[in-house]
Amino acid sequence: MVSGTDADLIDQALLAFGMPMGPIELCDQIGLDVCYDVGLVLGMPPLAEAQLKTMLAAGTKGRKTQKGFYSWEGKKAIRARADYPQTQMTPIAEAVLKPLIEKCRTAVEEQIVNSADDADIGCILGIGFPRFRGGPLGWADYPR
Repeated sequence: MVSGTDADLIDQALLAFGMPMGPIELCDQIGLDVCYDVGLVLGMPPLAEAQLKTMLAAGTKGRKTQKGFYSWEGKKAIRARADYPQTQMTPIAEAVLKPLIEKCRTAVEEQIVNSADDADIGCILGIGFPRFRGGPLGWADYPR
């Protein structure tokens, strides 16, 4: 669902969902080199690894080199920030959030966190998951 999707559309879908920043722009902000190194430790899909390797080999690191998935002017990503239909954005947000939900479920099952509520509040306070959604597990388990 997300592979091959325009970066601006992915970012706008997550912004519309309520995240403070889209994941593509966030990677550029953090630095593609840092994202790659973290991905090596935490795991990442082969397609993401190949894309990051290619970009890093070209000297592209995101905001710190003024070029990543987006071009940058100072601290601002130059991207369309287009207005996409919600029917197009909702499935993208759901697909992007699915791995997070699975990791939260695993953390609860393996007692890494004490409860689903703890996983939810950790994501709300730690990564900016939108409070009004109730956290990833609260959102995933709530009938929409």
